[in-house]
Amino acid sequence: MRFSRTLLIIIALSFVTAKNGFASDKDFQTIKPITKDQTDAFDHDINISRTHFDKDIDEMIFDRLGEEYRRANVYDFYPIEVKEDMSHEEKIEMMDYYNHARQELEEISSSKLIRVVKRDLTLDGKYDYAVLVRNTKKDENYLAIINFQDTHYIEPFKKDFLELVNFGSFPTTVITKKDEAQNIASPVLKLVSFEENQSKVLYFDRQKKKWKDLEVKL
Repeated sequence: MRFSRTLLIIIALSFVTAKNGFASDKDFQTIKPITKDQTDAFDHDINISRTHFDKDIDEMIFDRLGEEYRRANVYDFYPIEVKEDMSHEEKIEMMDYYNHARQELEEISSSKLIRVVKRDLTLDGKYDYAVLVRNTKKDENYLAIINFQDTHYIEPFKKDFLELVNFGSFPTTVITKKDEAQNIASPVLKLVSFEENQSKVLYFDRQKKKWKDLEVKL
C-alpha cells in the first residue's frame, strides 16, 4: 500500500471508555483514522535536527516566500514511497535506488536538509542564499535565490543539488554542450543531477540584469 506524503493516514485503535469505566469488547473492534496533521511520526522535516544556521534559513524562507514553502530535504527528492502500479521487483529496485540516492545526497549536504549555497550572486554587495525549497501545496521542488531583503529568483528545480563553479570565483569559463568555451563575469551555480550526463549552470547577467541558464558538460 502506498502512503501519500500529503494524505498520510495511519490506522489506530480507538479505545472508548464504557459508562461503567471499563472498555467493552466492541471498543477494541473500532478503528479510527489519524491524519498526518495529528502526528509527527511520518513528518520527515519536523524530525530533522537543525543548526542555528538552518533555523535562520527557515526564517528567511518563511519571510520571503511564505508558509507554503519550506527547506527541501532528501525525502523530497527521493521519497520512501514507490508507485503502486510497479511490479514487486520494480518496487524493490526503485526503493534500493532511492535509498542509495538519499544517502549520497545526505553525504553531499552533510545533513538531510539540502545544502545551501551562500554567495553574493548578483554582485550587489549583499550575500545571497541559493536554497532548494519545497512547495508543500504543489508538492514540487524549487530553487530560490533570496536574502532577508530580496527574492531574486524562484523556479521549479528538477536536478538534485547545487554547487559553485570554481568556488564562486569569477570571471570563470564553462564548456557548453556544443564544446564551446564561454566566459561568465559573475559567480556561477551548477545545477547537478545524479541521472544526467550533462548539467546546467545558472548565473546573473549583470549587463542585462537577468538570470540566464546554460547547458554545459560535466
